[in-house]
Amino acid sequence: VSTFAFPPTSAVEYDLTVDPPTQSIFAEETVTLGYGEFTLVAADFAVQLLDADLVPLGPPIPLPFDYTEINVSGDGRFLGIGRLGGHADVYRTTGDLHGTVSLGDASEFEGAQTAPWFTSDGEYMIVSTTDRRSGLWSTETLERVDLPADRVQKWAYAVGPWLFVEGDEGDVQRLDPATLEPVGDRFSLNGASALGYPKIDMARRRLAVSGGDVAKVFDIDTGRQLGRELPHDTNLTSRIEFTADGSLLSVPSNDHVSLWNFDTDTWAELACEYAGRNLTREEWDQYGPRTIEYRATCPDFPLEE
Repeated sequence: VSTFAFPPTSAVEYDLTVDPPTQSIFAEETVTLGYGEFTLVAADFAVQLLDADLVPLGPPIPLPFDYTEINVSGDGRFLGIGRLGGHADVYRTTGDLHGTVSLGDASEFEGAQTAPWFTSDGEYMIVSTTDRRSGLWSTETLERVDLPADRVQKWAYAVGPWLFVEGDEGDVQRLDPATLEPVGDRFSLNGASALGYPKIDMARRRLAVSGGDVAKVFDIDTGRQLGRELPHDTNLTSRIEFTADGSLLSVPSNDHVSLWNFDTDTWAELACEYAGRNLTREEWDQYGPRTIEYRATCPDFPLEE
């Protein structure tokens, strides 16, 4: 039995026992993940999807002994379970097995962990492996869609309504999943290898990608990098993540997790607070806009005479 608690004092219990269990029903580890309007509660032998009111959408779904990653489509219709060897089981969240997809013969993917990813509308599913191979399927028909070889070199992920694919020069390109045509400019990580899972905030305005020993955040519409490069340990399996409101980005390191402020509306105020002064005339001439007269940028502090 898994217990999912929500503030302040209430709790709801969900029986995740399946018959027969694929692993020990005495396992203690339980994972609760938020997916916007849905919550996924997973023990090591079964998984349960809940709606916004914490009501189960169907019966518990058994997990195979070799599962490696679980994801749910943004519309709550499908659940993908990645398995060792380039395979993924696809369930309807009502509990019915929809089908199984495979990147190829299991012997070609020995030991490779597999992750399924869905576009937010649930129309497409990407399956990617840790040895950096990917495939695209129509979720409803489970028919495979050929990814363009000239645009996809290493991996592809479904994030929000788009596909994000890694190029051969350490950059990321956004694709329209319906046409597989590029959308906007590439997001550059300066030739970094082993790019990590991309993440977007809930508002779908910012993209975070890690690669090499850094992580970067971009404005999705303009392609402009927001802030500076952030240190990131690529040896960790932990991933960069936005908080629910998108104001913070968590970046793991060896012995800690750093939270970076990406609420850009607060940046000007914070800059004034840290600097404790306005720009000097010399700084304004060097960095300020050429078409605006020298003025106070931090109104709480005096302006240089």
